[in-house]
Amino acid sequence: MSGRIDDPVDASFEAWPENHESPGEAYGELALKFSALVFTPARVLNILKDRFLPSSRVARVVYLLDGMRLKLDRHESETRSKFAESETGLHEAMKKLQLEIEGPAFEAAVAIACEEAARAIDLGKVEQFSSILVGSLAPDPWFGPEEGIARMIRDIAQLGEIDIFVLRALETTFEGAGGPNHNLVNDYTERMPQLRQAIARSKLHPDDFYAVCSRLAGFGFVLQEERNNSRMDLPERCFRPTHRGKTLLSYLKSADRTSQQKGHAAGQAKSAAF
Repeated sequence: MSGRIDDPVDASFEAWPENHESPGEAYGELALKFSALVFTPARVLNILKDRFLPSSRVARVVYLLDGMRLKLDRHESETRSKFAESETGLHEAMKKLQLEIEGPAFEAAVAIACEEAARAIDLGKVEQFSSILVGSLAPDPWFGPEEGIARMIRDIAQLGEIDIFVLRALETTFEGAGGPNHNLVNDYTERMPQLRQAIARSKLHPDDFYAVCSRLAGFGFVLQEERNNSRMDLPERCFRPTHRGKTLLSYLKSADRTSQQKGHAAGQAKSAAF
C-alpha cells in the first residue's frame, strides 16, 4: 500500500495480520507478569479501545463541544442581562463576540482543543479545555500573542490535578498582593507565614510543593520572587501566580459551575466515552 500513516497507533492497527479478528485473539495466550501480578491481554485491549478507537476519540471531542455549547449559552445569557437596558450595546457586544468566535485565533484554539480532547485521559481535562476556550471570549481575556489560547490549552493538557491544586493555593495565599506599594515592600515575601501555612495544609512535603511550583513556572503560570533573607529560611522559596496563571484559574472556575449544571449527564457521557 502506498502513502504514509502519520499516527503510529493507526499504523500499528494497519499492520495487524488480516487473519486475526482482534488484538485479544492474536495474543490470547500472552500475559505481562510482574511478580505475582498479571496484566492480562484483555486489560491491554480495553486500554487500547478506550484510548485509541475512533469512536472513543470522537466521544471525547463531542463532550468538548457540548461543554462549549453550555458555556456559550451561559455567556450569551450573561451578556444579554448586562445590556438589558441598551439594545444598541447588546447588538455591539454580540457582534464582537461573533467576530471573535469566527476569528483565526479562536479557530486554531478549537482545533488544538479537539486534538487534545481526543487523546485526553479523563473528561475533567476536556472540561478544562472548553472552559479556556469560552473564557477567552470574556471581556477581560489574557492578552498574549494570537496563539495564546491555543498555547494555554497545550500547556494545561500537560498539567495534572496537583499542579492546579498548588496554583489555586498560591492564588489564595497571595490574593491582593502586588499592589501600588510593591516597589517599596515585597508583598509576596511578606506573606511567607501564609505560604508556610498553605504548604502545611497541602499535605505535600515542601520540596514537592516547590517542585510543582517550578514546573508551573516553566509554563509561565507562576513566578519565583527574589529572595528576602529577612523573611525566608534558607531552604524556602517564594512562588506566586503570574497574570497568565490567574487568568487560567478564572477560566477554570467556569468548569466547576458547568459541571454542577450537567449533574449526572457527565457521568453518563463518561461511561459512553470511556
